[in-house]
Amino acid sequence: MALPFGSVAIATLATLAPLADAEGKVEVQIRDFDQALIGNPAHDLVRLALSLATAARGSSLPGVVTAHMLEHLMEGYEQALNSDGGRIPLQKPDRVKVVIRSAVKCTWKELAKDRIENTQPTIPMGKNFWPLSKSEKNGISQLFETQEMLGLVTSLKSWDDRAKVEVLDAAYWVKGCSSLGLLRYVVLLSVGGDDYCLIDIKEAVQAADPRYQHISMPRDNARRVVEGARQMLPALGERMIAQRFLDRGVFIRELLPQDLKLEVSIK
Repeated sequence: MALPFGSVAIATLATLAPLADAEGKVEVQIRDFDQALIGNPAHDLVRLALSLATAARGSSLPGVVTAHMLEHLMEGYEQALNSDGGRIPLQKPDRVKVVIRSAVKCTWKELAKDRIENTQPTIPMGKNFWPLSKSEKNGISQLFETQEMLGLVTSLKSWDDRAKVEVLDAAYWVKGCSSLGLLRYVVLLSVGGDDYCLIDIKEAVQAADPRYQHISMPRDNARRVVEGARQMLPALGERMIAQRFLDRGVFIRELLPQDLKLEVSIK
């Protein structure tokens, strides 16, 4: 939540999900850092409270459950501020434990089934995936020819630095209202000829909240997002990179099988 780049940071806290680090260890974490910046931590409470209330309403939860969620939010935030920087041990709810157990068992084929509907090395066009223009295709091909991108891809699973990386397919990804009008792509890569990797490319935008005036931050929005993720959640940040694509700043990360959205539901 209000963790530092070097001071205090805030972030869009919209998505709770199992998140795997480079070694495959899974924890339920907040993984949306599009708005991460150094500023007033009170905005953390407003953003997270709104996200929780929206998720509860979308899951048809009763109002009393929403109220309890917000009460626990305030209590948890207060405990964190009074913890002197130490880690607070938390008891995971049974629902979260089930999600983590399922995430650990995920394979690339299951990720492909969840993300692209089949296990063949193509991305089927349709409701969620749209074909690319010629300039987009060329741009993605050129992007994955750079040493920086090749280094990111081969480092994700400790592949050999000399492993051949080939773009098998790519598509525009229709992914929620926050991406409307922005660049958003999913890229399917072949690595070493016998393994696959899914890459998410997302345009970075200017943060909506004001930053502290006396704090120095990356001027490039994509680098701001990546730096925020690395400071607040290294398990995600170390799998991300900031680049320029079609004259816009984008941040790029691998999609792992464990990166599944946590749905809020009640019986």
